[in-house]
Amino acid sequence: MNRERISISMVSSIVKKIFLFIFLLNYHDCDPVERSDALNLVNQYNSENSIDLGSKELRQTKSVKKSLNNFNYNLTYGWPVIGAQLGQISAVDIDLEGNIVIFHRGSHKWNDLSFNNLNNHYQQIADGPIPIATVIAIDPKTRKLVYSWGANLFYLPHGLTFDTKGYVWLTDVALHQVFKFVAKGSDKPEMALGEAFVPGNDDKHFCKPTSVAIDSRSGDFYVADGYCNSRVIRFNSEGKLLNQWGQPESAAPTPSVNTFNIVHKVVLIEESNTVCVADREHGRIQCFKSPLGEFIFSISINEFSGRLFSISYSPFGGGILFAVNGGSYFNPEAPIKGFLFNLTTRELLTSFGDFKQPHDIVASKDAKSVYIVEIGPNCLWRFEKEVPIGSPILSQNSDGATGTKLSLPLKNSSNLNIARTFILKSQLIPAKIASLSSSPALLLVLVPLIISVIIIILIVRRRTSRLSSYSPLQEIKGWVTGYKATKNELNLGRILHDPKRSGFNQLAMDESDNEAELINGDIHSESEVEEFNVSSIRKI
Repeated sequence: MNRERISISMVSSIVKKIFLFIFLLNYHDCDPVERSDALNLVNQYNSENSIDLGSKELRQTKSVKKSLNNFNYNLTYGWPVIGAQLGQISAVDIDLEGNIVIFHRGSHKWNDLSFNNLNNHYQQIADGPIPIATVIAIDPKTRKLVYSWGANLFYLPHGLTFDTKGYVWLTDVALHQVFKFVAKGSDKPEMALGEAFVPGNDDKHFCKPTSVAIDSRSGDFYVADGYCNSRVIRFNSEGKLLNQWGQPESAAPTPSVNTFNIVHKVVLIEESNTVCVADREHGRIQCFKSPLGEFIFSISINEFSGRLFSISYSPFGGGILFAVNGGSYFNPEAPIKGFLFNLTTRELLTSFGDFKQPHDIVASKDAKSVYIVEIGPNCLWRFEKEVPIGSPILSQNSDGATGTKLSLPLKNSSNLNIARTFILKSQLIPAKIASLSSSPALLLVLVPLIISVIIIILIVRRRTSRLSSYSPLQEIKGWVTGYKATKNELNLGRILHDPKRSGFNQLAMDESDNEAELINGDIHSESEVEEFNVSSIRKI
């Protein structure tokens, strides 16, 4: 009898895994409940002890990619974080308190109507600034709102960077300006560079600036300027221009050094006096000697697929560069991932994730946590560095997140019902399964797989049955016609549905009661998600 239960459990796990696999093949959204928990369930069933783990613990994260070094990054359970009223999330950073801070565009979207293509003037000034808070700080442990600000200040947010003195630096591509605010915001900036809504390429103007990097020693800061001017500008702490470098160059098979095709992100590595930039449409990282900008090296690999959106730096292990690429114009099927490079050797250490339209990346100083934001779907992803086998479990991450394991016993636990919630969502599954009919190749794989499962069930039943009169044909007939199985006959419903777990609990999202009020003012049901066609080369 015990052997029969184990066999049935094995078949049950196979069946559930098949249906979950079918669903995930066509699922690409950033729902914090459905996607994360579904991936976590797949990871559970992949365990060699998936039949009965008893009191064993499940890892809190889902392994994304294995490598031969100690740089495996896992998608954190319960992430990504999204909000119904969050617009395109253009930037992410970690403040001095360890909160994850994002910069988003609310209802404003960068599209073909945003700018005059001849003079780069913003054409939607009449719509006014974004009326809701655009800077949102999230506690990485609870995923709750910590603070928010920035309503009625910005038009098209782009870059956000915290310095070590308690200030945050932001750029707005519609305003063509760079701002310095106190870390938790105010109605007026401490410093504003550039002229509102006036693009230019002289010493007092920017044209769609994208990012800022600050030298904690001198107070000097570097501005990536940006979409039109293809230059990096260095200012002193008072905002006086000191020097600049960079020249524009359109896409070329082998672009020259010190030329840019959209300077999309700038970071400063103080230990080596190095300034690195994401040269977006050239699909490369370029690094220069600060403060004057002499070229040092570049990193360009095939995996970037010709586009490189953002970079981040961690001093861990002698220096690591994180990067995230973008969708390829020439190969739409090319993977979009996060990457890690050894700064000294420029060796690719690993890659991770599976994204759609990532826009920015930031890593914690100890490289234990990595955050990536996307602008369609608008979501914030968190990945954690995997703890090698035999290493002590970390009690606290650099960004304040505690623990690397979550107790989720497989048996007699409502946590498994989280995944069942995912599988049983009636409004999602029919549409996804129906879409399978449009993929003949997928059906060719799935049909034999399902037939194999049926054969396994019949074999298991035949071997475990104590009735000599058992008939597989009669069993199939019962499944097809709805014939009710007798006490000693195999009941498929018992395999796919455990009566002890007949209910399921909806996973509660950790949102404070005042979060919607702080971010939105009012609660609306419309989604602000907009996905862009890759043909829009000069946008976002």
